[in-house]
Amino acid sequence: MLRSLSAAALLAALALTVTAAEPKKYDKPEDAFDAMNKAMKDRKWDEVYDVLTPESGEKMLGGILIMTGTFKQFAKLDSTGKLAEKLEPITKAIEKAGVKDSDIEDALKSAAEKKGDAKAMAEVTKKLVEPVKEKGKLLGEVMKEMEALNPKKQDIPEAKVKDVKIDGDTATGTTVTKRGDKDEESPVTFKKIDKGWRVELPDGLFNKGPKGGKDKNDK
Repeated sequence: MLRSLSAAALLAALALTVTAAEPKKYDKPEDAFDAMNKAMKDRKWDEVYDVLTPESGEKMLGGILIMTGTFKQFAKLDSTGKLAEKLEPITKAIEKAGVKDSDIEDALKSAAEKKGDAKAMAEVTKKLVEPVKEKGKLLGEVMKEMEALNPKKQDIPEAKVKDVKIDGDTATGTTVTKRGDKDEESPVTFKKIDKGWRVELPDGLFNKGPKGGKDKNDK
């Protein structure tokens, strides 16, 4: 009895000393962007999360969770129950992470009301993912199951960043994405956090609400 209690106490002590692995730090904004693009191409969405700023990661995860809520609404219209069955692994992963169906339903309603207001939507997604301790892990699990719903995976286009300008703990640049025979350019920003660079997603990318729409904060 004493031996088993001692073993349990030792395990508890070891558990308290274990900390989550720190996200990799990138010395240059370009390195952070390249790492994010590679993780996306490799479908390693937990690694994508780690390259993003915390705020951007929350926006991305929250936006994906709201999207699953939309899928569940469609599932209710499916009399065969097949869609609901396919969504079951996603539902279980989300519930295990501490997010309830009612939380997602509330976020869906708020998203519809605040559509087009990126700042307000950021608050909605932040509140939605607040209970999740391992946000990157959940993003990876949900994205894996969502991609399984559509066997025809879309290729992630080649992308690079150029004209990077650093100003203190922030940086700006231009992404060049190869789409067919054309190169599309878009602005991108970075932030230095804990001596490492992270990518910042543009406002409104995951915060336009269930049906999209132009962000009223966009110029």
